Amino acid sequence: MESWNLLRKLRRLSIWPWLVSGDFNEILTQSEKEGGADRPLWQMRNFRQALLDCELTDLFLHGNQFTWCNRQESPATIRERIDRACADPSWNSIFPNAKCTSLASPYSDHDMLLVELEHRNHMFSPKNKQFRFEASWFKEPNCELKISDIWHSPSIRAGELNASNRLTEEATLEELESLLLSEEIYWKQRGKNHWLKEGDKNTKFFHTVANKRRHINHIRRIRGANGNWLEDPNDIQRWIENYFTDIFRSRNTSQEELNRGTAALSSKVSPEMAQDLIRPYTKEEVETALFQMAPFKSPGSDGMPPIFYHHFWHIVKFDVVNCVLDILNDCHLLPAINNTHIVLIPKCYNLENLTQFRPISLCNVVYKIASKIIANRLKRYLDQIISPTQSAFVPGRLITDNVLIAYELNHHLKTKTWGKTGHMMLKLDISKAYDKIEWSFLRVVLLKLGFPEQFVRLILLCVSSVSYSFIMSGSSFGTVTPQRGLRQGDPLSPYLFLLCTEAISSLLQGSEEKGHLKGVAICRRGLRISHLLFADDTLICCQGTETEATCIQQILDVYGRASGQEVNLQKSTVVFSKNVSTETRDSLANKLGIRWEDRHAKYLGLPAVVGKSRKEVFSNIRDKIWHKIQGWNERFLSQAGKEILIKAVVQAIPAYAMGCFKLPTTLVNDIQRMISDFWWHNRGSKKIHWVAWHKLCIRKEEGGMGFKDLKLSIVRC
Repeated sequence: MESWNLLRKLRRLSIWPWLVSGDFNEILTQSEKEGGADRPLWQMRNFRQALLDCELTDLFLHGNQFTWCNRQESPATIRERIDRACADPSWNSIFPNAKCTSLASPYSDHDMLLVELEHRNHMFSPKNKQFRFEASWFKEPNCELKISDIWHSPSIRAGELNASNRLTEEATLEELESLLLSEEIYWKQRGKNHWLKEGDKNTKFFHTVANKRRHINHIRRIRGANGNWLEDPNDIQRWIENYFTDIFRSRNTSQEELNRGTAALSSKVSPEMAQDLIRPYTKEEVETALFQMAPFKSPGSDGMPPIFYHHFWHIVKFDVVNCVLDILNDCHLLPAINNTHIVLIPKCYNLENLTQFRPISLCNVVYKIASKIIANRLKRYLDQIISPTQSAFVPGRLITDNVLIAYELNHHLKTKTWGKTGHMMLKLDISKAYDKIEWSFLRVVLLKLGFPEQFVRLILLCVSSVSYSFIMSGSSFGTVTPQRGLRQGDPLSPYLFLLCTEAISSLLQGSEEKGHLKGVAICRRGLRISHLLFADDTLICCQGTETEATCIQQILDVYGRASGQEVNLQKSTVVFSKNVSTETRDSLANKLGIRWEDRHAKYLGLPAVVGKSRKEVFSNIRDKIWHKIQGWNERFLSQAGKEILIKAVVQAIPAYAMGCFKLPTTLVNDIQRMISDFWWHNRGSKKIHWVAWHKLCIRKEEGGMGFKDLKLSIVRC
């Protein structure tokens, strides 16, 4: 505590931006320690509180994530992250591109920390800076008049709607760029914090969040094809383009492979459904689809976010409606409208390979309107088409259903010690699930399910007429014309992917009906479950025999050859019931090509098995909330801003887990203590809790703030 009090004292004595770097001899979360006993929670809490009081946040650490090791041989090895560099928001705003790297030291059991204030990769100047319409331009009195003049300019041919053609002429850009910026809306648009109201004047907060997002998303270096590091932006761009060209290249699936992969599918679309899907599209559907979009969603290649169309709908309505109806009713889709930008979103912090990024497609709003209209019609019938074993994106089905069923199955495997035949459960990881769907496979699936040819033709037009370019550091580069894949970011893609997974679901169901797969029943005369799907998250349950392992292997091979899907064997696992011998486990795991484990750690983000130590199992929820709070700086926020953050973000984090499991009371108390500290804390004043937390949970009409009392959720469980 003396060290933390000294840190607080130094903070109070200084008004200057500061960086604190070195050996703190403490960790923030249990995930920062590997081996040995768990660190006591109260010690980590004191360290966290000291950082919060001093307004210090971690610089993202590159390289080895454990900075200290006791240098003992396994199993006595202990590794921890006790060295770090922390800075306050003022320092981060001065050096937004700072980078912290851990470097191995031959003379010490601690790694060295290298803090670079301006990484050379950031000095790259974009050549093709992307045009973006700024929401802040709405504040200029003449904005609407200028937009109207430009939009109705006779120099632009009527009937060919392309927002980039209408608004990216050089003279037009000069006019728009000359408009006065409203700084708060500008940074809000980049901060992506849509849960804060525009009226809460928190420009510094939005600026900080935008800088943090840019810092996380920026690619400083990446490993190339041969494993060497690429740091030059031009080399990185070439590697990105080559990598995705290969990902989107079709493997030319044969008709025989398509027939085998879809052999178990049957028609599920009734004549009434088909008639509704192909009836003429209307202007009312266009308007509904547009205003269903969140206003500040990132724009596509034309630079126009949905808020542009929302705000100027009275100006652009005629052209937009005609263009969208041309696409839907006449299958006339201009190439420029379906040009799509790909941005690479990190899946983790310490990035090395392109496989650790998620490619998100930024489609033009005009295309998204058309796609969303098709999706709106299609999703009405999904529950009648999609098998009950698939729970993702289907109205009326919940993710918690899968979580609870999987939990019961795991518990059954853990406790089953009787019987000659054991059970096994495979948890499969599908590599690049959306990106590798073959278009020929999609077409056959849709036709086999009974969708009318006209509807299938429209869907394939939307899917196959796309062209890609990439965004890095605000500039666009490269051109890729794909031969397969569904876009993550297209409103239609999730539903099309579900329809494709019907092929593997029907293959598994067919094998179960023929007696080739037995499935697992957790009680006598109980329902046998052979598989559970949530989008591409796949669980397959069967008896632990070589016959059923061979059957599963054949099904995965047939489905993979037809669809283009590939199982990532390194990330897939299989668990067995207690009555399966170690020799049998090794044999079956080798046959399937995946490793076996005692139990699955997680399923759909929640523990697959809880066990006795519930507090330890769910501790990641507390850690996640703390990381969120640490990333927000109270002095940039009004109480109204804090209120929205608490209600919309912090209290929503445990809601998913609490919908399935009863969280420990001590854990809930810790969470509410962190929330209360965040609510009452202000720099320069004592952190006095003027009102008890349970009184803040009373409705506003009765004098409270309307916060959730998480303890009541425990009582209801």
